[in-house]
Amino acid sequence: MKAGVPIKGICLYPIVNHPGWDDDRHCYNGLWDYCNESGDREIYQPLADELQFQRQQIEPLLKLHE
Repeated sequence: MKAGVPIKGICLYPIVNHPGWDDDRHCYNGLWDYCNESGDREIYQPLADELQFQRQQIEPLLKLHE
């Protein structure tokens, strides 16, 4: 964005943890974990914190391009 490249969005994939393709292992690589019995998902706080930090870095640049 600082170089003038238009950024319209980002993709966070996968957003939720998932079973492994070959062996159904619990893959811990999403922002949220599997649902519990109540349907709630635990958030992976280090990734949530980093996303918030990055948002704070990007927001001033977005205002420059409005």
